[in-house]
Amino acid sequence: MSGEVYAEVVSRGQTMRGMIHRPAEFSSARRFPAVMLWHGFTGTRGEPHRLLVKTARALAERGIVAARFDFIGSGESDGEFVEMTPETEIADALNLIQWIQSQPGVDRTRLGLLGLSLGGFVSACAAARSQQIAALALWSAPVDMEERIRQRATPEDARKLQEQGWVDLHGYRVGAGFFESAARVRPLRELAEYSGRALIAHGTADQTVPVEEAHQYAAAL
Repeated sequence: MSGEVYAEVVSRGQTMRGMIHRPAEFSSARRFPAVMLWHGFTGTRGEPHRLLVKTARALAERGIVAARFDFIGSGESDGEFVEMTPETEIADALNLIQWIQSQPGVDRTRLGLLGLSLGGFVSACAAARSQQIAALALWSAPVDMEERIRQRATPEDARKLQEQGWVDLHGYRVGAGFFESAARVRPLRELAEYSGRALIAHGTADQTVPVEEAHQYAAAL
C-alpha cells in the first residue's frame, strides 16, 4: 500500500490526473495526515527541477500522505488552458479536498494545502472556503493575480485580448475570463474565514512576485 500511486479525480465533469505519495508505513487501517500540493501559473504537478515531486517525497518520508495534481487545463489533466481561471482552480482544489477525505488511511481532521505561486493564491481561498484545512503553506504566493499577469502583458496584448477574447503569454492562451476572475477573487479577505496553522515561504529576491505580498498574507493571517 506504500509508494507512489497514479490517481484520477473528476472535477467539474473533467478528469484531473496526479500522483499520491504514501509513507513507507502506510496502512488503510491507520489514519495519516495528508497534504495537497498545487502548482503555479502555466506549471504542472512536477514543476521545474521536480520541485513538487521532491516536496511530496519529503512529506511522505515524514509520515504524511502527499497528493499532487494538475489543475484542469494544465499538465496531463483534461481541459484547455485558455478556459482556466483562479475560480476554476479553486473549484478543482475544493473537489480534491472532498475526494481525499474519503480515501482509506487518511485522517480527515489533519489535512493541509501547499500552494506554489498561483497555487498558493488558490490554496488560500480553498482553505478558507472549505473549513476543512488544518494547515496551509503559501510558497511565493501572489496577492493580486490580475496585476501579476498584466505586468507580463504588452499594450498589443491588451488590444488582442479585447478583440479575440484571449492573449498569448509565452505560448499560453490566457482567456479574458482569467482576468475577470482574478479581479473578483481577493484571498486576503477570504483568509478571514481561515483559523488553522499557516506557513509563508518567499524569496526576498523574487522578481515575479514581490516579497511584500508575503507580508500582506502574514498580516491577513
